[in-house]
Amino acid sequence: MRRLSVSRVTTTGLLALVVLLLGFEPLAAQGKLPSGASFRLRELDRILAKGERVMGEQSAHLSADYRFKTAMAAVEEGRAKMEEIRDRFGDQIPADNAEMKAADDRITALETSAGALQAGEAQQATEAQAAVAEKDAASSDWLAKLKPHVVPIGRPDHNRDKYLIPSATQEEAEMAKRLAIYAEADAALKAFRTSPEAAKKSDELAQVEQDLEHALQEFATSCKSYAAMDLDEADRKLNDVSDFISRQEAKAGTSEPVIPIQRDQLTDIQKLIERGAVAAGSGDHRPDQLRSRLADVQRRDMALRQARIDQMAMTPDRFTGGELSQIKNKAGEFLKKEYPDAKILRTTVITSDWKEESRWEPTDGTYSSIRFRTTRSVTVQIAGKRGSDVFLYTLDVSKDKQSDGKWGPYYGHVMFTDPMREKNVDK
Repeated sequence: MRRLSVSRVTTTGLLALVVLLLGFEPLAAQGKLPSGASFRLRELDRILAKGERVMGEQSAHLSADYRFKTAMAAVEEGRAKMEEIRDRFGDQIPADNAEMKAADDRITALETSAGALQAGEAQQATEAQAAVAEKDAASSDWLAKLKPHVVPIGRPDHNRDKYLIPSATQEEAEMAKRLAIYAEADAALKAFRTSPEAAKKSDELAQVEQDLEHALQEFATSCKSYAAMDLDEADRKLNDVSDFISRQEAKAGTSEPVIPIQRDQLTDIQKLIERGAVAAGSGDHRPDQLRSRLADVQRRDMALRQARIDQMAMTPDRFTGGELSQIKNKAGEFLKKEYPDAKILRTTVITSDWKEESRWEPTDGTYSSIRFRTTRSVTVQIAGKRGSDVFLYTLDVSKDKQSDGKWGPYYGHVMFTDPMREKNVDK
């Protein structure tokens, strides 16, 4: 009975073993990974996911260098993880395991993507360098034309004959120079902007263009400011002169003498207008309006001068001293010295006596040496004819007291010259 029982157990075990062998395959034969390998593949997934994210479109705003380095770091760490899995689990990993193959493919794909990014960046850099070289070549001629207008004083490449000082000035010669440079620079900038090279200018040329445009605008603004000051001053002076002429015109028909304005007043006004016109430019109409007003003032002034000529008469002798004839003779000599062709028609000494003045004065212009001087002076009028014109000359005749107390020689000069009618000489 016992032997039968043992036999049955053995048979049962054998049957069980056969069933096991026929119904089930080993773990390796089924292509499954050990749990430890699967755990490490999940770690690998997290490593590769970071690299894949940085290579995705959502990370396009990041620098190419950062993306490449981050992806390659994931590739290297991923390969190290795969090597760890193979070293540790070896034969337990089926050769045809899909998970391992997928992991290898992801690493390869990430490496390929990173390499393509780097190659693309290198190509872009090469193309960018070529574009820069092309722009530099296209910009060189225009840089040579435009840059001298904006290189300021103090730079070694400064050109004083080309640099546009972005400000107007009231110094006429310097203003003329700046206006010429402005015209040249403005024309050059306009020519550049219509040229084919303007579309492919270098960064340096773009900066020069911007600087020059700013300098031109500043100069134009400064000119308008200076023009406004000059034209406003001309307007004010024209009002003053016109008012003065009106008062003189009111004397018509009276015995009160007419006084013309000083000619340098009109000259000063004209200079202000023309200087303001230059600074204002062709678009400002004020200079023309002021010129018209100046022409009217000049016409009225000329009429006053004609009236004054008709009124002009000599003041009779008033001097009562004993040197009357000597003074007249000396005055005639002084006039002849200045106007050798003048023919003397009449001479009068119009002050009643010597006007005496004493004062300290420098002898060398620096006050390092001074002297005390006493001077006697009288005023003389001479009617003189030059060609067909007659003039009333007003002279100063003086003499100084010498160290011995005596009076020195006469000296003098012409102070004023006024036209007059010859018929009025003896009135």
